[in-house]
Amino acid sequence: MKRFSLLILVAVALSALPALAQSQQDEPSLGALSQQAKEKKAAKVLTEDDVSSAQTTPAEPAATEEDKDKKPVAVDPEDERSDVDRAADDVKKWTHEEESLKNKLATLQQKEADEPSEFRKQMYRDAYNNQQTTLGELAEKRAKAEKELADARAKEAEEGPKPKKAKKAPEAAPDQSTPEQPPQ
Repeated sequence: MKRFSLLILVAVALSALPALAQSQQDEPSLGALSQQAKEKKAAKVLTEDDVSSAQTTPAEPAATEEDKDKKPVAVDPEDERSDVDRAADDVKKWTHEEESLKNKLATLQQKEADEPSEFRKQMYRDAYNNQQTTLGELAEKRAKAEKELADARAKEAEEGPKPKKAKKAPEAAPDQSTPEQPPQ
């Protein structure tokens, strides 16, 4: 009986050896991994041509935080509102956003107070702190919009109200049923 179980154990071990050898071949050795890491870290040698071509391309100035927030002001030609109306709408929008965020902050504070788990309380505190930062940014945007509104009102007071644009009627397409006759 002992011989039979020993024989089965040896047979199982021998049948597992090819699978073990194959799995080791799939993984690169430590030496190969080290060599790959060195190749990745190898410094690129710059030539004079590389440097001169880099100098001829104009460098773009780095974008600042203010530049990221600024969007090109494109006035829709169909928009008949005055600058004052547009600025007033911006102030309303940022004020609404600010009020909405204040409501979310109150909700977060209430959730933190009601939460028994210290981990979740900390999560609500972190979210609250992040939202406070966002609230500060919204307040800045609202203040900027209010300044633009004041500037637009001052400009309108100097120049007078902006005249309303007359709507253009769509141009009629030439009638194709009657061919044009050349002048005689």
